[in-house]
Amino acid sequence: MSRVLRAHRHFLAAPVFAVLVTLSALQGSADRQAMVLPSMFLNDESLSREVMLTHGVQAVLFPGARGEVSDGIPRITDGSILVSSAGLAEMTVGGMKMFILQGAAHITVQAETVTVAALTAPLLVDAGGRYVLIPAGMQWRGNSLFSENGAGIEAWQNARKITATPAHFTRKQFQHLLTLSAPDEQEENSSAFNREQQDLHDDVQRLISSIGQPDFARLLVDVTQDERLWLLTLIHPDFYKAAWALPVSVSPEAQRTALFVFPQADRASEGFVRPVYDLWLHDALAYLHAQDDAVVHAFGQILQTQATEFRTHEYPLR
Repeated sequence: MSRVLRAHRHFLAAPVFAVLVTLSALQGSADRQAMVLPSMFLNDESLSREVMLTHGVQAVLFPGARGEVSDGIPRITDGSILVSSAGLAEMTVGGMKMFILQGAAHITVQAETVTVAALTAPLLVDAGGRYVLIPAGMQWRGNSLFSENGAGIEAWQNARKITATPAHFTRKQFQHLLTLSAPDEQEENSSAFNREQQDLHDDVQRLISSIGQPDFARLLVDVTQDERLWLLTLIHPDFYKAAWALPVSVSPEAQRTALFVFPQADRASEGFVRPVYDLWLHDALAYLHAQDDAVVHAFGQILQTQATEFRTHEYPLR
């Protein structure tokens, strides 16, 4: 295991509590309600249709989409589907596990190829402990064999290459999202974590007092011990401040994924906050110090590409 985020995270303590409480509310809500699920889903019609896959997970099935639900986990076998989750959702697609937290994604399965567009929140692809982390506004195309590519940094990057989602495609999917009726708890949970509020102390104390210690302890264990959940929160617009404040021990694969993808996820006009960028830079420099020239060069290329994009979008402060 590779140690990544260490001490000196105290200045982000309030967001840590906020994210854990919010995630606890999301998870607890799902635990408390019995899920009435379809065992199979299929759209053999000429128009798209909306379905509830699991509790808190809605979907738009496009013509030709099909799959099944087993043990509360949807498995998409063919076609295109737009998924919107009020909490943490797990899916099986093309022999891979996919996770999304409080957001929406478009997924297409065609023969052996899977195309994933993360729309409003990041999506994580897990193929036996090999990861593709897709930031909101970006897409990835591949299959489960990406985990079998060579160990070199070039092969690693090529298998995990992410690109910007075309604007016209994103607008069209947002229109489809408007057809989905949001679950009651989605509005409830969004008010539990106001990302525009800089001082979270009062809200955090109120939320902490509203849940039991066992729930809080469980979520603390989940975020710090499940590197997949940590990766998701690391670039999530609502949770990234808290994720970077957590001291975690993760695999070399998760460490490289986090450090390489974080700058590529900085796509919003307001950008990530400076304290988090400082933490990322500290961890990136420590990581690169132990790597060979090829890895350092690859990392530099990512930063150069991002700098070009910042100039193109006129983000001078970056």
